[in-house]
Amino acid sequence: TGPERTLGRAESISKKTLNGACYCGTVRPAPQPAPVRLPVPSTGPIVLSVAAIMDRVGQVLAGRYRLSRLLGSGGMGSVFLAEHIHLGRPTAIKVLRRELGTDPEAEARFRREALLAAKINHPTVAQVYDFDRTPEGEFFLAMEYIDGETVGRRLRRDGPFPLPLAVRVLSAVADGLDRAHSLGVLHRDIKPENIMLGQ
Repeated sequence: TGPERTLGRAESISKKTLNGACYCGTVRPAPQPAPVRLPVPSTGPIVLSVAAIMDRVGQVLAGRYRLSRLLGSGGMGSVFLAEHIHLGRPTAIKVLRRELGTDPEAEARFRREALLAAKINHPTVAQVYDFDRTPEGEFFLAMEYIDGETVGRRLRRDGPFPLPLAVRVLSAVADGLDRAHSLGVLHRDIKPENIMLGQ
């Protein structure tokens, strides 16, 4: 999902986050910094039952995105892995909770998130593809999907990164943040769980 950059052998860094989930790109040996993707700001505590959310899997959203797997859930909504049924492209879909679609403040926040994220065009920041409202009144944001694991998960499993890898990851994150800041966008939620290492 999106341009890939470089990291250590078989390492990769990418982006994409939603409700605490991020995605990034793949990395191949090279002298440049590895790509790290920055996530969309997380949305808070889980408020819906897993069963209710899982019922969405298999549904087609807005006539073009087939939801295939739950990636994460938060106070404002859920994030699914989906496939664009016409293009066959894997996509991460963030769906705002239906009841929040009638809340002007929540709607404005979600719309603002989409517009700000769409402004950032950078190899280490997840690309926004689409923003829309379904006939049922649900707002959703379609973003680049990056298969991988978060820095937080890698740290818990393997411990601290070797210094060269840590420098590459931080350099990639800094590059993405610099681009966002140049556009007047502040992330406000940079943490290991919101930075992904791609497969």
